[in-house]
This record gives sequence, structure tokens and C-alpha cells, in this order.
Amino acid sequence: MRPVPPYSVNQRYYNMLLMTKSDSAIRRRSFDKVRTADCFRPDNNKTTMDWAIELLQLEPYQHILEIGFGSGRTLQTLGRKLQVGFLAGVDRSPENYLMALKRNRRLIEQQILQLHLGTVSELPYPAGYFHTLFSNHSLDFLHECPDSMHHLHSLLRSQGRLVQVFQPKWAPSDADLWKVAEQVQKKFSESGLSAVQISFLEMHPVNAFAVVGFKP
Repeated sequence: MRPVPPYSVNQRYYNMLLMTKSDSAIRRRSFDKVRTADCFRPDNNKTTMDWAIELLQLEPYQHILEIGFGSGRTLQTLGRKLQVGFLAGVDRSPENYLMALKRNRRLIEQQILQLHLGTVSELPYPAGYFHTLFSNHSLDFLHECPDSMHHLHSLLRSQGRLVQVFQPKWAPSDADLWKVAEQVQKKFSESGLSAVQISFLEMHPVNAFAVVGFKP
């Protein structure tokens, strides 16, 4: 297993945490409350969380990054299952960062997990560091900047996978759901990922989809 980079928090976002006491100020800076609000949160949906973890195909010594970790519950579950390996998470929401920090303090102290407040492009990891990248119910990273998907591609090692699970509450029909899934599939392919596949999970009130792609 490669050495773990020094733990870091983006200073610009950390200063915001210390200086602002206003909920509205936090909401203005949080993508989590914009696009992610259009889906069912993973904290209330264990089914999609379990499905995402299944798609990761966990093995010992893997390095795994979650993009948009919410309250940190999925990372907590992964920490129990992975046992030997390394986990990281990045989220733009100060509220989520604080919740995940509290929930996963033991994993952080054991140097199994690092949490980052900021964007994908600001992560400190070298190219080819992660076996798997995944996002459960957050499409924010697809819209961050034109280079965000290419940066994720660079973080993956050869044959590494990127997994996206999403359950959009605004897609009332299977046709609408398929359209969203195809848009994500296109983003994956444009970034250089190959063998990009879409799968669906029957749920209520709206089905969920997963997109999985691999770095050649």
C-alpha cells in the first residue's frame, strides 16, 4: 500500500468554517444544497448505499475516494468492511464536513480515513493513487469545472473504476431516468474512461441507476 499523503484541509474553506456563524452563508457556499437536493439523500436510503458498496467490489489494501460524502455514513460503513486499506472523502459543504468528522473520528485517528473540505481539483493525492472513486447521490463533481472529470481520471490507477449511484426524485419516468444516466455515461466516456456501463435498481418511488467506468 502506498504511503498516505499528509492530511490537509483546504484553508479557504476551513477559514469559512471558523468565521461564519450564519446558516444562510453556509448554504450559499454549499453545492450539496443545490444539485444534490434534487435526489434522495443516502442517509435515508440504506438500499442505495449498500448497492454502491457492492459495486465497489472491495478488496484488502484498496485506496478508495468518495466524492460528496454527506454525513460520512458510507465511509463509516466502508471503514468497517475494508479493515486494511485507505479511505478518503471530499465534500464542498462545511456542514457535511463537520458531521462526517464527528462520525468518523476513530477512523481518522487510526489514519485509515482522510476528509477534505473543498473540490475535487484541490485534492493533494498523486496520479494513480486510487483503485476506486465513487459518488452516492451527488452529481456535483460533474459540474465543478471542465477539468474535474479529467482530474478524477488522473487519480485512478490503471484498471481502476469510477462508480456513480443516483436516484433523482425529479425523474418520474424510466425514460427520464435513462436520459440522466446517459448524460453521466457521456461524461465518463469523454474523460477517457472505457467499458462504461449503466445499470438500474428498482426502488420506490423512483428507480436508481449506477454508472461504472474503468481507466484503461
